[in-house]
Amino acid sequence: MRYALSFSPSVSSQLFQAGSHWLGRNTYSGENISQPQVQGISADRLWELTSYARYYGLQAVIRFPFRLAAEVTLKTFFEELEKFAVQQTPLVVSPLKIDQDVGVFYLETEHLPNRLLHLTGDAVKIINRLSAPLTPSEYARLKAGILSTQEKQNLQNWGYPYVFNQYRFRIWLTSHINHTAEKEVIYSALNRYFSATCADPLMIDAISLFVENGPGEPLRFFHRFLFTPHPSEEEKRQRYANNTTKNIHSGYQRSAP
Repeated sequence: MRYALSFSPSVSSQLFQAGSHWLGRNTYSGENISQPQVQGISADRLWELTSYARYYGLQAVIRFPFRLAAEVTLKTFFEELEKFAVQQTPLVVSPLKIDQDVGVFYLETEHLPNRLLHLTGDAVKIINRLSAPLTPSEYARLKAGILSTQEKQNLQNWGYPYVFNQYRFRIWLTSHINHTAEKEVIYSALNRYFSATCADPLMIDAISLFVENGPGEPLRFFHRFLFTPHPSEEEKRQRYANNTTKNIHSGYQRSAP
C-alpha cells in the first residue's frame, strides 16, 4: 500500500466540487462523475486527456509515493501527523491560476510563501523518518523526469525531487497533451471553467493523506488533518482578560507579607 501526503480542499468547497467534475472523479467517494462539456473536444477525448490527473485526484502533492517502514504502524503515523497538524495554523496563499509544463495543465499559486515551504519541508522530514525506501522502479521512474541538480539530490536524500525550495504547489488537471490545437482549446476551457472558483486567495487549513490500495489504482482520500484555527476576536479578548487577571493576582500574592 502506497500513500501520498497532499494539500486538498475540503469536500464542501467550491474548488473541490468544480475540480472533481473537471477530472470526472470524486476522491472522497471514489466514484466517477460527469465531466463538463468542452466545445471542440468529445466526451471520450476529455476523459482520455484527464486520465493522468484523475489518477491523483484534486490534490497538490507534498510527497508521493511512500510506504510506511515495517516497524511503523498506521496508528503511529496518524499520531505523528496529527501532532504536526495541530501545531500549524491556517494560511492564505495567492489565488490559483492555470499554467502548464511540457503539455500538462495544472492549477498553481502565483507565489509560495516561505511559511508554506517550511511547512511542506517539515512534513517531508516526518515522512522520511517513518517511511520505507523507494523501490528501485519507483526511484527510476522519478529519476527519469527532467530534474535539476538539486532535484536529483532531493530525490536521493528525501525520496522526492520537489521538496523544500523545489516544492511546487500544483493541482494537476490534464495528462500530457501533444497536439497544439488541443492545448489551446483545453487552456481556454480551463480558464473559463475555473475563473470564478479561483478568483479569491486560497485558504490552506489542513494536510490530507491519500492511499493507493493496489498498483495503478487511483489515489483515494484517506484522512484530513486539520490545522488549529486562528482564535476569534472574542477568544483573543477572553485570553487577554484571563491573563491580566492571573498577572494581577500573582503580583498581589508576591507582594503580600
